[in-house]
Amino acid sequence: GTAGAQAIGMAFAPIITRLYGPEAFGILGTFMAIAAVVTPIAALTYPIAIVLPKEDSDASAIAQLSVCIAVTMAALVSLVILIAGDQIVHLLQVQKVRSYIFLIPLVIVFAAWLEINHQWLIRNKQFKIYAKVAVFQALIVNSAKAGMGLFKPLASVLILFYTLGTAIHAGMLSLGARKAKGNDSKERQNENRPSLWGIANKYYDFPFYRAPQTLLNALAQSIPVFFLAGFWGPAAAGFYTIGKKVLNMPTSLVSQSVGKVLYSK
Repeated sequence: GTAGAQAIGMAFAPIITRLYGPEAFGILGTFMAIAAVVTPIAALTYPIAIVLPKEDSDASAIAQLSVCIAVTMAALVSLVILIAGDQIVHLLQVQKVRSYIFLIPLVIVFAAWLEINHQWLIRNKQFKIYAKVAVFQALIVNSAKAGMGLFKPLASVLILFYTLGTAIHAGMLSLGARKAKGNDSKERQNENRPSLWGIANKYYDFPFYRAPQTLLNALAQSIPVFFLAGFWGPAAAGFYTIGKKVLNMPTSLVSQSVGKVLYSK
């Protein structure tokens, strides 16, 4: 499934990159770099604890807690954008994305939703659903990018499909996760659901230790894009974004296929 999704992406890449050009990809890459800093800690990394509990009721509580935190974080980010959006854009020297940063709160919610469903499927070993969704999502999003690129090859289109692609992926996984969850009557009958506060305390080490590490790693990955876009313009950032995406494909193939299967162990 992972290989199929990447094959679809590579097949469409020569078409999409030539339709939109490096500048559009540079603006997309800058937007993704900003989103990458905030999305990994959207739910304070609680979703990756979903595979740990023995009881499904505890895992469901972690998922609910993650949703609550993600929505709260998105609201806070929205407030920050309204108050200091221009100052942040000027500080990072990414004026080209000023018109799109209002989408960041949506990306935060969709990314958290996606991660929750990822982890739930891993917990239930529903890798067939995971693989099918990866292929269909890649086909839908890349076809839409190529189709729209014939008429409006703009950075705004790429950013919109990046945002909607996350939502589509999360929605498709959610349907699969609900099906897997619905087959477990024991989880539905369990009335002893733990409190969200109790779950937050039990797995406090994720926001306390994992979230800062994830944030620092995201910053390290995003800083080159900010520098390239700020000093040499969006085209330079676009070439970097395209090159990095291609070079990461072999690593992603292994990490996404093998890593997801072994993670619950």
